[in-house]
This record gives sequence, structure tokens and C-alpha cells, in this order.
Amino acid sequence: MNFFAHAALAHELRADPAFVLGAMLPDLCGFARVRLASDPGGALGAGVRFHHASDAAFHAQRVFVARCGELSAALEARGVRRGPARGVAHVANELLLDGWLAREAGVPSTYRAALKCAGELLGTSDAAPSLSVALDPVCARLVAAPLPESYADVAFVCERVERALASRTFLALAQGELLALAPAVARASEACASWAPAVLADVRSATRAFEREVA
Repeated sequence: MNFFAHAALAHELRADPAFVLGAMLPDLCGFARVRLASDPGGALGAGVRFHHASDAAFHAQRVFVARCGELSAALEARGVRRGPARGVAHVANELLLDGWLAREAGVPSTYRAALKCAGELLGTSDAAPSLSVALDPVCARLVAAPLPESYADVAFVCERVERALASRTFLALAQGELLALAPAVARASEACASWAPAVLADVRSATRAFEREVA
């Protein structure tokens, strides 16, 4: 799952910015290219554990895997190489899920609250002090960005997917392959509503133990 879906599901369990930030923290560290070396403890640490549990359940979900396969096949049929097609399919479906969630359920208040107070929350945790410094610009960019609402826009998703894969030698899209993105991603966007509720329900069921941890 992408960072917003983690935040949205975490908010359902506990409307606490620290827990919601923890649920996004592994992804935020990835954006900043830093490593979360230790458990930050407290609500942040619980959020990190929730992130990993929900990710494991999500990526094992057969419906999501099948949808990625369908989008990959559609891209290959339009001339995209197999590696980039598979990369696009996975990233695009995660972003489209964020857009669907934002459109259907709205953006929980704790999402931006967590990003805005990330420095304070990290500074008082057991995490390395340098982590707060590294994540400050990432969190500021996300607060200012038109996210997650713009993930419901196909053109925006295509641009983000292209950017996300550009630095990956075997996944980057060639110039001639870019024209295949919009029609295939548009069809995947239309299909999102048919699979998202069931997939998220399965993730919620798989992470039910966290209801006790965050109570």
C-alpha cells in the first residue's frame, strides 16, 4: 500500500497523529532515502508495526495481485516491455487506491496533522534525532502537495508513476512507451471501485489484532 492508505486505515483504529505518522513512517523514510534503524517506541512504534502488518496482508491479497497482472498485460499489449509494465501496474494501482479512498471516504484530519507535527513527534521518540531532520522536507512537501486527492486523476497518476520508475534501470519507461500509460491506467482507475472495498476489508481483518494494541 501507499502511504496514504496506511494513514487512512491507521486512523480508523486510532485517531492519533503519532500512530498515523508511524503507519506512514517506513514510506516516508523511503522517500527521504534514510533507514528506520530502530523501533521508535510508543504510538509511533505501534504505527510502524501496523504498517508492516497491513503491507504484508495487502500484497498477499489475490485480488490486488490479479489486478496488477491485468494492468501489466494491458500495457504489454500496447508495446510496453514486461519489466516496466509490471512496475507501472503495481505502483499505479497503489496510487489509484489512494485516490479512490480520498474520494470515497475523505481525508482524515490526522493525515495532515501527523505530517505537520512529524518533527515534534520524532524529536520526542526513541528514534535517531537525525531522522526528524531528514523527514522535515519530505513532510513539508506532502503537506503542500495536492495529495492524496490528485491520485484520483489519471494524468497525475501517470506522471507520478513515470517519475517513480525513472531512476530504476530495468523499470524506467522508454519515451515510446509513455503513450501507453494513459489509456491503460484510465481503465484501471475505472476498475478500482470494484476491488478496493474487498481488498481493504481483508487488510482490516488481517490487522484486527491492532485493535487491542491501540485501545
